[in-house]
Amino acid sequence: MPNKRGAFTAKEKTFVKAMAGTQDGKYAATVAGYARPIDAWSKLMRNPTIAEATREAGQRLLREKAGAVAIITLLEIATDTLQPANARVTASKYLSDAAGMRIDTDSPDKSPAEMTAAELQRAHSETARRLEILESAKADAARPIIDADPAPIASNSGAFE
Repeated sequence: MPNKRGAFTAKEKTFVKAMAGTQDGKYAATVAGYARPIDAWSKLMRNPTIAEATREAGQRLLREKAGAVAIITLLEIATDTLQPANARVTASKYLSDAAGMRIDTDSPDKSPAEMTAAELQRAHSETARRLEILESAKADAARPIIDADPAPIASNSGAFE
């Protein structure tokens, strides 16, 4: 239970963070240091304050981490010429929508074959500008997914020798 000031204990904070990241109550309670993790998980999640904090932490994690992964994935699909055209177009549309951009031409239904040289040049310039924005966003979002030191590898006494 949160203490009298309404703040979570250290164990509760650890539980909320682990639960939001894994959705595994037994694991979260174990990581938090509870002696009886299954009982603790059940009790903690019946507490509306902790349940709400867990939900909010999960939503925050999705916004901060999963959103960036989704954008990077869409960008990879949109720029991979080996992907089917319909997948690239769909990914490009989602990226444009997410970026609040719209391709404006004199006629939205005009194919490139119907455009004048000036319209083609404008469309090309606009597309190049948007690609630069997306590449910049991709570079800004690039960061390690797991921020931890690798575990040491135990040597097996001659297992593969």
